[in-house]
Order: sequence, then C-alpha cells, then structure tokens
Amino acid sequence: MMLGDRGGEADGTCGMINQTLFGCGLALWLAAWAAPAAQPARMGPIENPGMTVVADPNGAQAPGYRFENPGAKPAPWQARWIWVAGDAPDIGWLRREVALADAPKNVTAWISADMKYRLWINGRLAARGPVDMGADYAGGSTHRWFYDRRDLTPFFQAGRNVIAVEVFRQWPIGFTVTRGHPGFLFEAQADGQTVKSDATWRAIPAGAAPDWQAPDFADAAWPRAREVDDVWQPLIPSEIPPLMEAVYPVDRFAGLKDRTVRQDGEFQVVFNRVLSAYPFVKVKGGRGATLTLKARHEYSFQLGGGETACELPFMTEVAPAFTVALKNVTEPVEVLDAGAVFTSQPVAYRGAFACDDARLNRIWDASRWAVQICLQTHHLDSPNHQEPISDPGDYLIESMVNYYAFAQPWLARQDTRKFAWLLKDEQYRNFHISYSIGWLQMLMDYYDYTGDRALVVEMAPYAHELLAAYTAWRGANGLISEAPNYMFMDWVTIGGFECHHPPAVIGQGYLTAFYYHGLALAARIAELTGDAARAAQYAQWRRETAAAFNRELWVGAKGLYRDGKPFVTSVKPHQWLPADKAIETFSPHVNLLAVLYDLAPPEKHRGIVVRVMADQPLNTQPWFMHWVFQAIDHAGMFERYATPQMRRWQIVPATQSFREMWHGGDLSHGWCSTPLVQMSARVLGVTPAAPGFKIIALRPRLCDLSWAQGSVPTPLGDVPVAWRVEAGKFYLDFTVPDGAEADVVLPVERFERPSATLDGRRVGARFRASPGARHVILTGKPRPLATQRVEAAAAVLDARVVKEDLLRRQMASAADHCAHAGGGSNPDALFNGTTGNGSGTGETLDDGQTFRGYGAGDWLVIRLKQPCDLREIRTFARHQDKRAGQNYDVLAAYAAEPDQFVKLATGVKPGEGALTELSLPVTAPGVVALRFEFQDGPQGFNVYREINVLGKPSNK
Repeated sequence: MMLGDRGGEADGTCGMINQTLFGCGLALWLAAWAAPAAQPARMGPIENPGMTVVADPNGAQAPGYRFENPGAKPAPWQARWIWVAGDAPDIGWLRREVALADAPKNVTAWISADMKYRLWINGRLAARGPVDMGADYAGGSTHRWFYDRRDLTPFFQAGRNVIAVEVFRQWPIGFTVTRGHPGFLFEAQADGQTVKSDATWRAIPAGAAPDWQAPDFADAAWPRAREVDDVWQPLIPSEIPPLMEAVYPVDRFAGLKDRTVRQDGEFQVVFNRVLSAYPFVKVKGGRGATLTLKARHEYSFQLGGGETACELPFMTEVAPAFTVALKNVTEPVEVLDAGAVFTSQPVAYRGAFACDDARLNRIWDASRWAVQICLQTHHLDSPNHQEPISDPGDYLIESMVNYYAFAQPWLARQDTRKFAWLLKDEQYRNFHISYSIGWLQMLMDYYDYTGDRALVVEMAPYAHELLAAYTAWRGANGLISEAPNYMFMDWVTIGGFECHHPPAVIGQGYLTAFYYHGLALAARIAELTGDAARAAQYAQWRRETAAAFNRELWVGAKGLYRDGKPFVTSVKPHQWLPADKAIETFSPHVNLLAVLYDLAPPEKHRGIVVRVMADQPLNTQPWFMHWVFQAIDHAGMFERYATPQMRRWQIVPATQSFREMWHGGDLSHGWCSTPLVQMSARVLGVTPAAPGFKIIALRPRLCDLSWAQGSVPTPLGDVPVAWRVEAGKFYLDFTVPDGAEADVVLPVERFERPSATLDGRRVGARFRASPGARHVILTGKPRPLATQRVEAAAAVLDARVVKEDLLRRQMASAADHCAHAGGGSNPDALFNGTTGNGSGTGETLDDGQTFRGYGAGDWLVIRLKQPCDLREIRTFARHQDKRAGQNYDVLAAYAAEPDQFVKLATGVKPGEGALTELSLPVTAPGVVALRFEFQDGPQGFNVYREINVLGKPSNK
C-alpha cells in the first residue's frame, strides 16, 4: 500500500509504509512469517562500547553514558547497496570475511538497510537498525533515508573476522517505512582499512542453516551478492545514540512444571512489569519441533536438536509475559534459559521524586517507566502499536517527562526535525491537525530545557509556514473554521460526537486556542532570529484572534466559552470531519485552554476553572490532563485541584503501568504520564526561567502534602530540592548548580504574617539565589487548604434492575479496566441484575449491554455510596463455549483509609459449562470500596455477567 506517493516511485524519494498486517496484505504476511525460520546462533543483548547497562526489578538504565553527536559520515560513500541475487526474498542473509593484521584500535561503521537489519561480528550480535525515516498516517514522507553510525571496535580482532547480516524485507510493525526495494549498505573504517558492501559479499535467501552467523560457518557455496540501484537518497545520518539493551529479570515461569517439555504445549515467561523487549528462549533437543515466541508479535523457529537460541527479531510489548509454544514435539525439549532483552534509549535515572503520599510516588515511578519504554529509535505512542512519526501531541508529553526523569535530549531533537520534514511534505495538512501545534510546542520546550538555539533557527522556516497555513483557515468570524479537520481533540464524547475527530461546531474553539498559542510560539522564534516584522504580524493576528474568540464564543449566562458555532464552515464533511449539528457545548478543553493561553481575561480565570472543575468526573482523558494541570496552575489554583486529580491515575499491579485511558486502552502508552511532570515541575517547583536553565525558576506548590523531595536534571547539573511543613514552618533546601541562578518564589500565600530567611538572612517572598546549597525557613501561621474531593466517573444504578438485597452503589468507571468489552464499553451490564445478559437467553434485557471480559492485569473498582457492612460477594460468569471460569482477588477499602485497599477474599471457580456462580462469604464492616483484581481463566479471560455485593449500610 503506497501512501503519500506524490511524485511517483521513479525519483526514489517517496516513502512506502509497510501495511502487511492490514487489509489485503494480511495473507501475504502470514505466509511469509508463519513458516519456521532458522534460529540465530547468538542473541542479545548488544554491548555498546562505553555503555554499561544495569537492569533489575526497579528498571533499566545506563548510568554515566555520554553521547556525542558525530554528525555526518566524514568522507564520500565507497560502499554500494547490495542484495540477494535472483528473486527478492523476504529475508536475506549476507556474509563477508575481513582480515586485519592487528587488533584494531578503532572501527567505525556506517550502516543502513531496507527495511531492518541485524548484524553479527565474529558471532556476536553487534548492531540492529536502521532508524526508521518516519511517515504520517496520511502518507507524508520525510524524503530522507537514515544510516546508523556504530563503534564496532570491541567486536573485531587480529586476523580473520566474519561479518554476518540478516536483512528483513518484511516487518510485522504496520507502519515501518520502505522504499519498496530491499537492500543493505555497510562501510567501516578499521584503523584506515576500508570494509564496504559490494558484489564481493555472499548472499542467499534465509533458509534453515544452523549457526550461519558463526565465524566458522562454511559459506563458499553461497552466491555473490548483487549490487542494486540506489533509491535511498538523500541518505543522512541518524543523530541519536544506539539503544541500550539488557536482560531484564524474570519474575516467574507459568505452566512449566520442570525444565523439560515432553509434549505439545506452551508456557509463559512472566515479568514484574510491562516491557519493550526482545523475548528469547534457549533450549536443547526437540529435533523437528516448532517453537513459537508469542508476545504482541510472534515468530517461529524450527528446532534441529542440540542447543538452540531463539530470539524474537523485533522489539515488542511484553505485558507482562510472553508465551513459548511448542508443536510437533517428538523428543524432549529442555528449557535452558528464557527471558527478555529490554531495550530503550540509553538513559540514567537522574530525576527523582518522593513525598508523604506513597500513591503519588508510585504514580511518578510508573510515569517514568511508561515513557522510557516509548523512547526507541523514535518516540512511540506505545510498544504495543509502534505508530509512525506522526504523533507529536504524544511526544511533547513524553519529551517533558524525559527532561525531568532523564534529561536525554537527542531523541526529541531528531523527532522534531523529522516531523518538520513531514509537515512540509504534506503542505502542513498532517493527519492530526492539532498535533502540528504540538510539534511547535515540543520544539520550544526543547529550546527551553536544553538552550539549543541552533535547532530553533533550523526549524524557523517550517514554523512560519505552519502558521501561514493556520491563518489561511480563519473564517469570516475570525475563528479557525476552515481547517481540514479538528483532530485530535481527545478520546471523549461531547454533544454526541466522538472527539477524536469532532465536527467544526465543537472543534473551532479548540483549534483556535491552539492557533493563538502557536502565534505566540512563532513570535518567540521570530524574535530569536531577528525577524521583527514577522513578530509584529503575529502580535496583530493574536489581537484579532482574541477579539473574535471572546466575541463569538463567550456566553455570559454560563460564565464559560462555547466550543463553536454551527454551520459557519465551508469545508464539506468527510471521514474525519462530521457534519455540524445545531448544538451548543461547553467543553473543559476549550475553557481551560482559554485560561492557559490568556484568551480569557485574567479576571475570568478563577471563575472558569471553578465551573469547569465542578463537573465531575472531568470529561477529559489522561492525555489532555497535561493541559488541565497547566491551566489550573496558570489560574493560581494548582494547590486546590492538582493532587486529587493526580490520584485518579490507577496502576495495574501486574504491569506497573497505567491504561492509556481511564476506561481502557493499552498498557504501555507514554502519553498518559503527565503526573511526573506535574510533581517535578510544580510540586518540587523547578522549571527553566531562561533557556537551558541558566536561570532556574523555583516555586514549590505545597498542595495537600506535608513534604516533598527530589532532583531535577538540567544541562548545568542536577537541582536537588527538599521541602517540608513542620510545626508552622516551611523549610526549603535546594542547590543551584554552577553557571546558573535561581529565581525563588516562596509559598507565602499559605501562611498568615509570613517571614522568610535565606541562609539566615531575611528575604522577601521572591528572591534570586546564587550557585551552591541554600536553606530557607518560612514562618507564619499556616492557612488551611480547601482541596477538591475528586469523584471518579460514576453510574448510579437504576433500582428497577438491581436485585433484592444488592447495595446501591456507584461504579468507578474511571478506574475500570477490562481486556474485552462485548457490545461496547459500558460496564453497567455487571450490575443490572441479569446474569444471562448478552448471552441470548430469556433473561437478556434489550438494553444494549452485554458483558465484561477480564484477564490477568485487569481490575475493577466499585465505590459504595456510603460505608457498608458486607457479608457476601457473589459473581456470575457465562459463556457459550464454556469460558465461564472465574479467578480473582477482591480487596476492600474502609472508611478510615478510603484509598488503601486490603485483601478480603480470593475467588476461583473452574469453568463448568456455560454458567458459573461464585459466592464468597465475608465479614467486612465499614467498607467504602471494593477492588477486584482478575487473573486469566482456564481459557484466557473470564466473561463476567454480574457482580453482586450483599450487606447493609453501617450503623443500621
């Protein structure tokens, strides 16, 4: 499927996205990948020079690693693109022998391939790649191809050396880019000796030869490679470091009684969290059997007896286990080892955060991990999807987490450049229109956190062209009403519309607010580049836009801005733009953006925030909460609203991660990690007041906490911060790194008659601190803080369908996680009193509900309307093909600690026909909430029809 082929294939510049997992390509992909493949003789992890990776159950990092961008290859290419002679196979094997007089002191290689390669030197896996060039959903291309630079010095030796390469023409990741022709390119300088790909290499289609990568493998019968036409121009260097790799500790094996498999079957390798990894297994014996590694993607190997090392050749999500399946077992298979090679950008855990709320600490840690597993050769939305380089609305959140957790800037820099190239190719009509302003925000965040002005100068022409495109979409009323679409807004429903791609009547105000902010960002760029005329023009457009926004959208009677006006756009409806309706809606998105970007006058800020935040649950998903937190902070109300909102994030115990959205989604999404930014940037209070942290803004927000401490990494050094409130005093300790100053703002509004000292010297509420360790004491009478109590998304059940003796309750759907939702995502089917609902029986109500399917890692929270004394938990499962087993733990939270869950009972019921009923007698007084933590049933997830909670209100 060719996407974005604007100039035809002949010029060799347009990218083609590999869509083999979709549509008509599915059968071809299955045919290519279902056949057993020859096993690699050596598997990861790759050991990169100068990079020591430490992996343990707390994470994985490469402390002390430093990357210097080497730039482009210093000399013209001597190597030629090569491939297998004859018909083009899906996988090619290539080998080359190299003789060196002495052990080399330096071997630098430049490598590329279409689509992906794995490279061994003397039997050791030494490199994977290349970095993907990127594409948009709509088909835009960067019109470039990347090559990797690798230091291969430790892999070579004096005398005979063998290079072995596996090149994949097909790839199971649906958006990997190809130029439509397979090829491999390699050039290395080994102490002045050139090694290059050309027709002297040997190459064959992948087959069943064991240990073909080994140095002593006999390849004399292999035919010579053929040189192919170069369709990969312009060829440019990837300027990010090689990924780090390490074997992540296995938590346990499931379904493997001993280390020997004697018949067809499968077992699981389980970890303590979700991973971005290459699953592997090492076995002995099993001649003729087929071994398949199954995670988010899968791959099969034919066992030849003896020892066999099998590694999934592509990074996949492991959440939190992968399966090893064996078929055609006629002789025993001994499992020698199994695990996963974790991979991410090389990071060090420089940032840190802790406070007196253990739940927030866990959320900070989970946010860090969610982003780390998405930092690959480009930012991923998740290792599950691995979407193309098209989502800077996601990446700007991930890059902010990166700055506060790792301060590793290289990926943000490269992806910012790549998306600019895509924007230009698509004439600034990218698939998710609003994400283009996200790209501009990501660029300026990068500048603020790194101080790298050169990238801003390079990106300036793209920024100005982007704003020109937006300005052309202004309608007669001055709003952005002529845009091609208004996505992405959020995964929410507003006015009956799914707002992934809302109609103009809902999207106008939202996109206008982003345009208004984009003008401010572009004005900064104009000022940085000395373009005073353009900066003045942007200022004028901002004045016009603010006037139109307030004139057209403010509704005084509501004290809010409406989302838009119907029937003012001339753009015809299409797949991504529904037709307008005569509706008036007031989303939190438009109103909070109006506050954040000062479209709303300052005197209206607090009133708007109070009205918006009173609507519970707030109709946003975790992604947009990144802007919610900024808006409430801008209005001076962060301390009232922030931490209660952060506690909405729920961690799935099995994966130590969040769901992508409140109600579901994948378990490895990076966009939902903004709480880490809020805790480090606002609770600790550290942000850049000048690019590159030359001036550090330090303004702690106390919220409802009594202490917080941590560290924020900056280009000038780490900034440790610790504060506490004790006996009516506020204590603040921080260190300013050399080369920086700190602009400190104390939380004097939280004290009556405040008085402050810095290192024993009287200071005001705001002061400038020089480098070194500093100690502040703020005294005064503490003022109480009125925080908002956040209610989760709730559905109060209709008493007509609730069974007798079943407590009326609220279902916390914001904390509801499920693997499978038949007939839709509404969980009310679990509580409507119809155990056969959705199964085709006479009990089924015509209510549009069916069932909920739960498996390992899924969980459900039920919050009771008042404290209750429980005596029984009763659950029903039903499935026509006997998947009616049940398996869960139930935990209870009590009135004294409503957010602390304690195990109450365990329910296990094997599948016995189409219906099972499970009754758990309990004695549990004063329960305010229940949490069900599910495990897989005998045939996968469990199909639940009904959950009953029996008891009575406390004190009655």
